[in-house]
Amino acid sequence: MDFVPFYSRYKNIAERETRTIKITANDLGVPRAEYVLLENYCTDKSCDCRKVMINVVEVNPPRRILATIGYGWESVEFYTKWMYGDEKIARSITGAYLELGGIQSQYAQH
Repeated sequence: MDFVPFYSRYKNIAERETRTIKITANDLGVPRAEYVLLENYCTDKSCDCRKVMINVVEVNPPRRILATIGYGWESVEFYTKWMYGDEKIARSITGAYLELGGIQSQYAQH
């Protein structure tokens, strides 16, 4: 499965719809800054993973990726079938989770 940024294929839509978050105060040590949420989707036409990976990236330099969040929008049953019966993995990729193979900073858990 190869994932590419949504904006690489749909620049006009991404310019209108990409969201940012601004951390102005917190008790967890996450740097106060603005972060862009960059969506990445699977490019394999034979794949039916139905998931997105979202990179949380600093808007200003050095533009580090703070977290890679996976989100599977289908049911546990769907992912169990997709994972050839492995319900444990299916549960781990249903809903929001930190992407196991993604970039994670010290702030990712927050």
